[in-house]
Amino acid sequence: MKIGSLTLSNTMALAPMAGVSDYPFRTICRDYGCQLAYSEMVSSEGLVRGGDKTISYLYKGKEEYDDGKIIGFQIFGSEPDVMAEAAEIVEGKGADIVDINMGCPVKKVTKTKSGSALLGDLPLLRKISSAVRKRIKVPFTVKIRAGWKDEVNAVEVAQILEDCGVDAVILHPRTQKEAFKGQAHWDLIKKVKENVKIPVIGNGDVVSIEDYHRMMSETSCNAVMIGRGAMGNPWIFKTLDDPSYQPTMDEMKRVILKHYRLSIEFYGKEKAVREMRKHLSWYTKGLSEGSLFRTRINTMTQSIDVIQEIETFFARQTEKTEA
Repeated sequence: MKIGSLTLSNTMALAPMAGVSDYPFRTICRDYGCQLAYSEMVSSEGLVRGGDKTISYLYKGKEEYDDGKIIGFQIFGSEPDVMAEAAEIVEGKGADIVDINMGCPVKKVTKTKSGSALLGDLPLLRKISSAVRKRIKVPFTVKIRAGWKDEVNAVEVAQILEDCGVDAVILHPRTQKEAFKGQAHWDLIKKVKENVKIPVIGNGDVVSIEDYHRMMSETSCNAVMIGRGAMGNPWIFKTLDDPSYQPTMDEMKRVILKHYRLSIEFYGKEKAVREMRKHLSWYTKGLSEGSLFRTRINTMTQSIDVIQEIETFFARQTEKTEA
């Protein structure tokens, strides 16, 4: 599969998830075969103003410069000139792909006419896409939803984006009103694919390798983007080559501790404690005594204590497995 000038060796990508798709998590997913990973969405206004916190979202780790590793930085906003300038900044920070978020359904984003609200203003959507395309040389993708509120217009939107020079469209086939409720309408991915020539990446309700194969088969999409299915489950990318793969308890512990160390290096010890709580909850979901573990780590404030609790918890898991 190609996105503009880039060639992808596999057809599974990590979704841009706010508060999740940071550098530490992307690194763990890459360890298991994730080639294309997107960042958390970044405010175009914040980038143009030069805010340190906003710029920090554009961190690209040294291993993400390796051959075959592709990073897409996602921006959001509603002002064409600002979006174009932000895209240029992102390109300068080493983005292999610039992506625009036209799918976020949450009110704090849509009230600024950003995210999925752009699906309800097609002239503005066109202006933004054209302005960004003119300012950057790297491949350009856009992530959309089925439509604004409860109106479905993804096919029309995808055609506009193609006309503006977008290299690939990513579709989460729920409307803004549906948010993450109900079942994703995969048939819409198929309709979009049939009506544009650029690559179409499907997204939504893919939590296993079986879901991946079913989406590819049912929709004929060019690739599948994994979001919630990767949370606490970075090894989902490895199942693309080995469908039967399951990590041992020792491997899970090693991965979690590496993730924690990366978070400490990236955020500092104090913030890492808070940032890792959600990941530890996802990693231990369904494991014996996982609820007790989560209760304990959610009250801890020191990284050394959390790390010791991880060691103890997985030692008990291994003992039970071997018993």
